[in-house]
Amino acid sequence: MRLLLLTILLVLTPGLLFAADEDLLKGMRYYWQGNYAVAVKHLDAYLENNPDPYAYYVKGYALYKMRRYREAVADFKDAYMVNPGFRLKPAKETPNETQAKETPNETPAKDSPPKDIPPKGASGETPGVAGVN
Repeated sequence: MRLLLLTILLVLTPGLLFAADEDLLKGMRYYWQGNYAVAVKHLDAYLENNPDPYAYYVKGYALYKMRRYREAVADFKDAYMVNPGFRLKPAKETPNETQAKETPNETPAKDSPPKDIPPKGASGETPGVAGVN
């Protein structure tokens, strides 16, 4: 979960850093340190003058981590109200994760069928299964 949020932060941070004020940066820093109460305080201060869906979203997660679920839902809704099209982009896999999933021996040839599908016989039927073409 932290890796996903860190990736999201890294994707969104360049645009935020140019327009961000100190309260947003402090809120993010405290969020990543796990000090959610202080993060919420700084994010609230930032949101007083900056209706930013990303800040509402992070504040919602901080509240969620503190088990203040109703308040978290309210901030998620506020993020939507500020920008109904706001979506966090899913994190892409790192090269190490991709390499761990596939090894050279497991990569099938382009024309070979997946391993779980039995090959068709000469008549076009699947061997051992009557009536399947």
